Amino acid sequence: MRSLQSELRWCAGLALLAWPAAALAHSPYPGIRGFYVGVLHPLTTPAHVLLIVAISVLLGTRVTDKRMRCLGVLFAATACGLLLAFLLAPLLPTQSLLLLLTTALGLMIVLPREMPAWLYPALTGASGFLLGLESIPEPGPVLDVFITTFGSLAGIHYLIMYGSRFAGTAWQRWQSPVSSIAVRVAGSWISAIGCLMLAFALAGIT
Repeated sequence: MRSLQSELRWCAGLALLAWPAAALAHSPYPGIRGFYVGVLHPLTTPAHVLLIVAISVLLGTRVTDKRMRCLGVLFAATACGLLLAFLLAPLLPTQSLLLLLTTALGLMIVLPREMPAWLYPALTGASGFLLGLESIPEPGPVLDVFITTFGSLAGIHYLIMYGSRFAGTAWQRWQSPVSSIAVRVAGSWISAIGCLMLAFALAGIT
């Protein structure tokens, strides 16, 4: 019970941090504000939020002892995505790839059987890499861009880390036929919403 209360306090703290967020995706001001906006940037795009929820639920309900390995892959892949975003983002359909991955993750949540162990770090790395490509800061002074980029890296990593931890704690505490059905329903909704958003993106509808 104490562990669950701790997870709920972390989620409440993140929600309070997100509450006063500005409408701008990136800060024109130097200093801590750029880092703050970078941390909250993953929460400003519905496609990013959906992917973060999908990979968090998958890791939380399927991975236990090797979750830290997946999170290490996540950090490295997100950093690579942010570094390469200036080169690759204009050349790749990053939004479509991100939504396609989200749809696939939703389907994997629905599937009752276990998948190969190597697939979870691979999916986590792909999620972090695409989120990094999609979080490219606006051009500006080098220091401002670095601060905002580092904030995005921290935000993506900690959102998935605590999201998967909360999902894992809830899954272990309330594991039952009813919770299994609830997880599959959540995976179905994630897959359906991702597929719909992908269709809109391919059709050019915002």
